[in-house]
Amino acid sequence: ESAPSNTIMDAEITQVEQPQETQGQEEGPDRSESETEQPQETQEQEGDPNMSEPKKIRFLLDEKEIVVQLNDNPAADALYEMLPMELTFEDFNRTEKIAYMDETLPTEGAPDSCDPAVGDLCFYIPWGNLSVFYKDFRYSESLVPLGTVESGAEFLEQLDAVSSVTVETVE
Repeated sequence: ESAPSNTIMDAEITQVEQPQETQGQEEGPDRSESETEQPQETQEQEGDPNMSEPKKIRFLLDEKEIVVQLNDNPAADALYEMLPMELTFEDFNRTEKIAYMDETLPTEGAPDSCDPAVGDLCFYIPWGNLSVFYKDFRYSESLVPLGTVESGAEFLEQLDAVSSVTVETVE
């Protein structure tokens, strides 16, 4: 009779130990996955300077400059690759300055709505135009966020005051 009770106790001890081992095993892969991801990110940043620094573009109007930090999405990447270009802006709705490009931007894989604030650069899908908001606006469908003004926001309202605005990459 004493042997069976030891067997039962052994089974109970084994059962108590197994969940602890299982918990340790569950924590192990999570920990190692995050440790694995961090070095990969570091390697990409070290290997490719574009990965460590966000892409930036500038709007040049006369002697003034507006610098925009682009978002990381396919539409913003496509805009960056299309530069340099010359655009003519016009005021729309006393809220934004808009300009039409020769080519449209791809929007697959990019957010297709946003709640634009002052300084946001967006692409409006139905009309195919760039929008730079100089006033806060409401949440809008079909508005792809491309980036945010980093410097020169005080010149946004003047985008339509010049006949042509040069848009180029910032290296």
